[in-house]
Amino acid sequence: MQLWPYPNEKEMGFELFPSQARSETVIAKDIPNVPHRHFVLRLPPHATAATVVEAHHRLLREVRQVQEMTDSGPAHNVIITKEWICLIPRRHSGFERGVGVNSAGVLGLAWAVSDEEKNTWLSIGAAELLRFVGIPV
Repeated sequence: MQLWPYPNEKEMGFELFPSQARSETVIAKDIPNVPHRHFVLRLPPHATAATVVEAHHRLLREVRQVQEMTDSGPAHNVIITKEWICLIPRRHSGFERGVGVNSAGVLGLAWAVSDEEKNTWLSIGAAELLRFVGIPV
């Protein structure tokens, strides 16, 4: 598990794609310009633990259906903020291409601890690496 402060999207110059989800009941699974399968639900203000658990169960059912159809295995990322919960099914860790991709990475926040990792992200390209790590749309 990783905990990190939610980034200031205005300072970054872009919005994290799960922020585009608009519904607490209809699962967002076709947010534009996301290269991999994703499932997002908004959370109500002051969501309870039970609300978050139920949202997770709903999203996990979607993830499992996609994984069964694609024979991709059980791996997935879970990202939870106070506004939304997002699950992303995975096929690979990224290390197969020379760089690990964590939960922040599948959101588009590439973390590189060395120039070698940074160059790997740049040479492969973020969209291509995220299609490889996740299940392409």
